[in-house]
Amino acid sequence: MEKLQPILEKLKGVLDHLEKVLLGVALIAVAFFCIFKLIQAQKSIGAAKEDANKLIVLEGNLYEVDDKLQGILADLVIEASGNPKPLVLDGKSEPMVFNPRKWKEIIITENGGSQVTNLVPDSVKEPLGVSALEVTDIVPVQLMVTPIARLALSQAKVLYRFEQMDFYPMAFRTLPPQYGPINTFLPHVQQAQKVYRRLTRVENRGAVELHWWYNQRANVRTFVRQYHSDWIVQIVFRGATPTPPQFEAAGRIPLKFVDSVRFDLDIIHQTPEGQMITNKYQQVLSKSPIAITRAYQANFRFQTKYHREKKFFGYREGRHLMMDGEALRIIKITPNEVHLYSDLEFGGNGKLYIKKKGVAAPAVPAAVAGGAAAPAPPPPPAPAPKGPDGGQ
Repeated sequence: MEKLQPILEKLKGVLDHLEKVLLGVALIAVAFFCIFKLIQAQKSIGAAKEDANKLIVLEGNLYEVDDKLQGILADLVIEASGNPKPLVLDGKSEPMVFNPRKWKEIIITENGGSQVTNLVPDSVKEPLGVSALEVTDIVPVQLMVTPIARLALSQAKVLYRFEQMDFYPMAFRTLPPQYGPINTFLPHVQQAQKVYRRLTRVENRGAVELHWWYNQRANVRTFVRQYHSDWIVQIVFRGATPTPPQFEAAGRIPLKFVDSVRFDLDIIHQTPEGQMITNKYQQVLSKSPIAITRAYQANFRFQTKYHREKKFFGYREGRHLMMDGEALRIIKITPNEVHLYSDLEFGGNGKLYIKKKGVAAPAVPAAVAGGAAAPAPPPPPAPAPKGPDGGQ
């Protein structure tokens, strides 16, 4: 023990600094590890640079592309370059995504007399329903006013007469109120009647009504003014070619002068929306009719592979058509087209159809089923003229 005492005393100093010794050994180990990793990373970077400098060679044969696929690829390249094809939603040339195909129930009578119901698609080549409806003609509905100068019996005075024939007013045949708008499926009643009024030359007379109910009962006039103000026609007679003084002095006016009288007048009427329209005519020769278009009426033709030809004449706005169970109401007629509405009140889908004038549906063979309906007769002739004889 005594021999070990000197050795323990020498090691005492080392033991007092043991923590520092261990810390130093750890730092040396960490430094060695970092240097090793750095050298290894430099070797990896050098190897990567050598691989990047090597050439990459691709070998193989060209793929033979089908001509059709090559054409499709060319179209896609054109569309991608900013010239895409327009989107067509008519359901004819493109898939019927926005215009699903409609199917109709068609009853076919076989040779034995039995009837079979088939579902047939409405297509472009074989249209059905409203697709087969064709607008054959659109006719203007006119107001006719004719100013006439004539001699009195004494041949010393010129009389002024205004004839009127207005085809615009119409009324649907009335049914009991509980049937509602069902009367619009029936033909309308023509209200046109030829009337005339005699007027004298008066300063600042103002507007004068010119229609057949002018002399009717008060309740008729009230009804027209309250519910059909667009039926009312008025004229303002401002003047006419004056009679030369030499004729007045002679007390006899030649017929040649009367036929050359020119009128200065206005014709006033309303639209269904209540807009007042004034048509000024300052140099109208006597007996020259003035025609004013107030509305339009259309004629239709319907024929399919399964239906015989059927014609519809003189249909105005507000009238209904029935096409394969679909009720179509005419809501607008222009000089070139007709707007048809699939009426929701009668089970329609609320869709709007626009039919162009003279655009014929595809030809169909002779009908094999269904009945033919005789065309509607033309409007009846106007009744004999009537009106007050008294001047005003």
